[in-house]
Amino acid sequence: MEIDRIDRPTREQYEEYILKNQPFIITGVVNNWVSFKEKWIPSENIKDDYFLSILDQDIPVREIGFEVGEWLGKTKNINFSIFWEKWREHYFICKNNNNNNNNNNNNNNNNNNNNNNNNNNNNNNNNNNNKEPRYYLASLPIQTYFKELINDFEIPEIPKEQNKNGNLWIGFKDQVTPLHHDWSSGDPGMDGLHAIIIGKKLFKLFDPVLNVSCFKRKKEWGHFHQSEFDLDNPDFNKFPEAKNYKMIEVQLNQGEMLFIPKLWWHYVKTLEPSISINFWFQHIGSELLKCNTLWCHMEQYLNAVFEMDTTIISNEKFKKIIQFLTNGGGNNNDNNNNNNNNNNNNNNNNNNNNNNNNNNNNNNNNNNNNNNNNNNNNNNNNNNNNNNNNNNNNNDQDKDGYEDIIIQQYKDDPLKLIQLPKFINSFSNAVNNPLFKNHPKKDQFKLEITEKVNQWVENKKKSKIK
Repeated sequence: MEIDRIDRPTREQYEEYILKNQPFIITGVVNNWVSFKEKWIPSENIKDDYFLSILDQDIPVREIGFEVGEWLGKTKNINFSIFWEKWREHYFICKNNNNNNNNNNNNNNNNNNNNNNNNNNNNNNNNNNNKEPRYYLASLPIQTYFKELINDFEIPEIPKEQNKNGNLWIGFKDQVTPLHHDWSSGDPGMDGLHAIIIGKKLFKLFDPVLNVSCFKRKKEWGHFHQSEFDLDNPDFNKFPEAKNYKMIEVQLNQGEMLFIPKLWWHYVKTLEPSISINFWFQHIGSELLKCNTLWCHMEQYLNAVFEMDTTIISNEKFKKIIQFLTNGGGNNNDNNNNNNNNNNNNNNNNNNNNNNNNNNNNNNNNNNNNNNNNNNNNNNNNNNNNNNNNNNNNNDQDKDGYEDIIIQQYKDDPLKLIQLPKFINSFSNAVNNPLFKNHPKKDQFKLEITEKVNQWVENKKKSKIK
């Protein structure tokens, strides 16, 4: 299936594809950025390298090697110059290999066998290199890590209106981002744009409605937006439903930008060493689709949370999840303590004023009484402090035991987690965007999506009873 290509689309054209929830390729935009025209192209003379001249800080990168065991590799902090020197060396090796292959093909078409052997050798070398850890600079916010680059590109209109900036990706050839859809802890789906400055990438796109039953989600907290199905090593015996998937394959070249609609599954592979920027944003029109066209996707997401494997999550981590979804947990207690402290201070002040009035009426008696009272109070306070210390120790022990019991209840029944306020509110989080404050459909969307989530919960409760 082909997708549309639009040169310098208008705002109305962007809106049309967002509301249709359909991808398209944007041309005539990225190739006008200064980053594309000159600045970000690696210089063969390392002394003239633009990135090395302005960037010299530690950054978090993903370390990718044999059997790393994590989705995009383990996070590791290294100096940007170390990463960049490795990447630019890889960039020039690939560039020279491509040039040599092209020259061989142009000089003598009869040497196809030799060229194939050379290609096989190159592939073997690449595979051997893959045994060594490589780095992937994946989705680092430019505003946070690379402020020096902000003026080298233009933020597209809609993300710019929402004060969204870009995220930088710098990848080696053949690096892969497995099948997933875009997601954050505060929003189960976002619209996105992906712009390539250098290199090219392969995107495999899957309409969430046409493929609603094809991909099983991971059932781990924080990974619900990732598929268990591996497109590079498909196991149709384990995942027979994946045989029916319907895919759109797109090769995105440098100077092009791809619109990836909300909740579309996608897989990405770097075909050449690449530098790209992506932008995520929210749109009330595509949010409304969650209540109808995309509700099937929301149900899958809810089912994955309900069926998650809680045995692999420590109690400490699960406690943080519960606190996060109840708006921080301990904050209310802190506020109550502050209120109690204020009340106590007011009472003390009132008591002091009354005591002063009494002292004025009968100084001698009060002085004697106060001395006696002070002695008694001191003794009582000492006893109370000792008792309080003992009680606090007992309370801490009881509290820990109480927390473990509560945490286990949530682990045994993730439906309790789904009913926590922040989890339910995450489905309508886009309404908190300042741009949607006065949108006529904002309240309608929040009410409707919240009712659908609550109804799903009620249905799940009834099915459990049966």
